Amino acid sequence: MREFKIEKEQLYKHYVIDQLSSYRIAEIYGVAATTVRNKLLLFGVTPQMREQHNQLTYLQKDLVIGSILGDGCLQKKNSLTLLSVSHCEDQKNYAYAKLQLIKNLCNHDELYFVDRSKEQDSKNRQNQYLFTTKSMSCLNEYYELNIIDTLKLLNHNSLTIWMLDDGYHNYPKGKNKNSFYELSVTRFSIDEVNYAQSVFWEKFKVRPKVKHDPKWKKPDKTLVFSVYDSYRLSYLMKESHFGQLAKETMDYKLIHTVILNRVVTPEKFTVPIRVG
Repeated sequence: MREFKIEKEQLYKHYVIDQLSSYRIAEIYGVAATTVRNKLLLFGVTPQMREQHNQLTYLQKDLVIGSILGDGCLQKKNSLTLLSVSHCEDQKNYAYAKLQLIKNLCNHDELYFVDRSKEQDSKNRQNQYLFTTKSMSCLNEYYELNIIDTLKLLNHNSLTIWMLDDGYHNYPKGKNKNSFYELSVTRFSIDEVNYAQSVFWEKFKVRPKVKHDPKWKKPDKTLVFSVYDSYRLSYLMKESHFGQLAKETMDYKLIHTVILNRVVTPEKFTVPIRVG
């Protein structure tokens, strides 16, 4: 059997920081997995160290919740889960800002670029920028969540990410002088859409309507917010912990004024709301 020569610091990096299994480390060094486990035991490198190293902060948890409702995707392999987030080229700065929030749990510091210009289909696709986290056990609980369970965890911060990901800012057109929001919930079932409506009222005091008709050629499902509710949502987003991120990278999705009786009203239109 090949001798396993490795320093404690290198083994710690493989096992704790890079989250490699004892089997994977054994493959790299050409030794048996039991040999790796014995060396881990000798050096005092434990599974608990792996768990403690890769833990989500409260804001990172909100980022994960908002992303899996929006443009994020969780992938599980063996016993570990990773988060992948992708945005179009126009939203590169937004994607990069997200990466900065969670880069301590990623194996890269820069966004990956995906060239989609040569894809042959009927859609005019933009190039993509994406990042992925490491595969971690702390994400397993989120992988197991269904949409309703995920909505139960929604707060002002995760709402901001979801709205920035999947929300659409309808700008004034013609005689309609006010902006309003629509939120795509196409992948939701009707029951999940109905539950989302109740969550928006209970947590944020807004009442979205559902735009959906199964007879449509593409029966997409969308939540539509009134002018007042849209303004309120924008206020909540700007006051959340991700508010500065929203202003700096996705300001075009925020609503700054509303017109009532031909009077342009600034932020004070919405009664200040305590954001936790």
